[in-house]
Formats: sequence, C-alpha cells, structure tokens
Amino acid sequence: MKDKSNNVWNIIGLILLIILFIIIMNKFSGTIEKSDILNFYSNLLVVIITVALGIITYEQTKHIQEESSKENEYLREINKEANETNKELLNIIKRNTQLEEQRNMPCLNVKFSVGSIIHSEENNEIELELENIGNTIIKYIDIDEVPEEVIIQSMNDIIIDSVKNVLGYLTKSFGTFFNEHTKKTDFLEFFNHNIDMVGIDEKFSINIKPKKIKEQVKEELYVIALNMKIENIYGKRYKEKVIILLEKNRNKDQQITYTVEGKYIDIDVID
Repeated sequence: MKDKSNNVWNIIGLILLIILFIIIMNKFSGTIEKSDILNFYSNLLVVIITVALGIITYEQTKHIQEESSKENEYLREINKEANETNKELLNIIKRNTQLEEQRNMPCLNVKFSVGSIIHSEENNEIELELENIGNTIIKYIDIDEVPEEVIIQSMNDIIIDSVKNVLGYLTKSFGTFFNEHTKKTDFLEFFNHNIDMVGIDEKFSINIKPKKIKEQVKEELYVIALNMKIENIYGKRYKEKVIILLEKNRNKDQQITYTVEGKYIDIDVID
C-alpha cells in the first residue's frame, strides 16, 4: 500500500511540473503559434498516457509476481506434505510386508519346553519332535548339527556359573557356525534333502545325540544345536537356529533322562 501511494504522489508531482512548465511558457515574450500550442498539448497528452500505462503495467507485473510467489510457496508446502505422506505410506507398506513375511514364516517348534523330562533312546539318543506351526507348507528342510568339536572349542577355558549364562553364551558362540553353514539351495539336489514336505501343523521326529558341553561346568550339561535350512512352497528360503540345553540325570532304575534347562529358537530370511 505504501508503494502505491508513493506512485500516486509521483504522478501528481509530474503533472504539477508539466503545468508549471506551461505557465512559464505562457509568460514567454516570443511569438507562439496556435499550432505550436496544439502540438505541445498533444505531445504532453501522449507523454502522460505513456507514463500512466507504464505505471499500470509495472503495478500489474508486480502484483502477478507477488501472487506467483505466494502460489509457488503454497505448492512447495503441498509438495513437502505430499513427500512426508509418501514416506509414511512407504514405511507402512514396508512394515506390512515384513509382518506378512513373518506371518508366512514356516516356523518349526520344538515340542519340549523348559522343565520337560526326555527319556534317552538307544546310544543315548533322544527323539526330538518338531511341528510346523507356521502358515505355509514346507517344501524341504536340510538339517545340520553343530559338531562336538565346535562345541568343545566354543566352551574352552570358559567357566559358566549358571545354566542361563550357558544358553546365552552358546547362542552367541554358535553364530559363526550357523552363518557359515547356510547356503543357497541347489535345486539339482532337490531329492537329497533331510525332510521333504511338511504340512501346516504337521509333526515329524528326528533322533539326535546330545553333545556334552564341558567338564568344568558344575551340572552335567548337554546341548543340541541345529542349523536348519528351510524352503516353503512359495520358494522363500529361511534358516532356523535351534539350541536346547539339557541336564543329564538318572532315574531310580538307572535309566538316563534329560531335563530341558533352556531353549532358543531364531528364524532369519536367507537373501
């Protein structure tokens, strides 16, 4: 508003200067022809109109630029909000994808829980029952056991005070083995897998001999550590780590039994 009022006063000042010029010219003692006066006023009118049109054009251009600047600022804000909304949507989609993938993981659950008593089979083996509690059918399972030498090496010169600490340490120390012994599927060996086709809620059993951990541990502790490579019917591959900590006992009939002291199960997607 201040700029517009200044422009108006500038126009008024210009007109006053022109009128002053006319008055001075009228006092001129020389001879002025009527045609000269008409030419002067016609030229003056052209100048006034030209100046007025220039001012109007300037004001219109300035107004358009201000409106355009406001519009651009508004569009920038809208684009910023749209980008933030798109990021939120992508995060939601990513999270939903992860949840869907987790929901479809073919998890194998071990029947035994902490405190369960397991009777020894022949050769000190135990029967380990596994159940597919996932929502997809398993096409095949390859099962690797952590070798006894790996267990001994992992526990070498380590004194563990509690069973809980033993399980935690085993979980960390076997990580390298689990990673190194997980590889992509060789489809040429499709019929050479340990277990083929396990339906939803279907169970199967395997016989495994528990591995003794260490002489220095107060309890007579044993461990079962499995690395299972799993593929479901949709072609998605997973690795499941299972660690079961056992304490060896003998009942009154001198039969060997194992008490489950801890259990660890973890599932990852194979890239």
